[in-house]
Parts: sequence; structure tokens; C-alpha cells
Amino acid sequence: MIGYRSKRVLILGVTGMHGSTLFRSFSADARYQTFGTTRDEAGARRLDPSLQGMLIPHVIEGEAGILTAFGRVLPDVVINCIGIIK
Repeated sequence: MIGYRSKRVLILGVTGMHGSTLFRSFSADARYQTFGTTRDEAGARRLDPSLQGMLIPHVIEGEAGILTAFGRVLPDVVINCIGIIK
């Protein structure tokens, strides 16, 4: 396809239940170049090793960390999965 570019997706909080599911789903779809943020490397190790290069570790819920992730990825779409669900 001429001019086709995959959408860059940034998922915040990929080690949680919703975030990890979305990260795996978007990563499996060639229409998207998917990136994810993690709080630490321990959580990232639970994800598929082939996806490790798409992770941005040490992003804490705060302006500086989020802006760093945005600057690195330059996303077209951002999905926030940071939080506690019950």
C-alpha cells in the first residue's frame, strides 16, 4: 500500500491485567507498532521475550516519566491502563 504507515500505539501500564492483554493483542497485529510502559524490569520479565524491545521501563505515574515515553515513541494512539481495578 502506498503511503501506508503502521499506527504507533503506546500502552501505559502493560504489566497489569488489562495492559498486558492489550499489549499482546496490538503487538500481534501488523497494523500497529506497539510500545508499552512498565514500572520496573521485574514486571517486564513476565511478558514475551520477543516484545522486550518495545518496552519502556521505569515509567512512574508522573509527568516526567510519561513525557519521556511520549517523546521516545511519538504515538498516534495512547491507551492508559495504569491504575487499580477491582
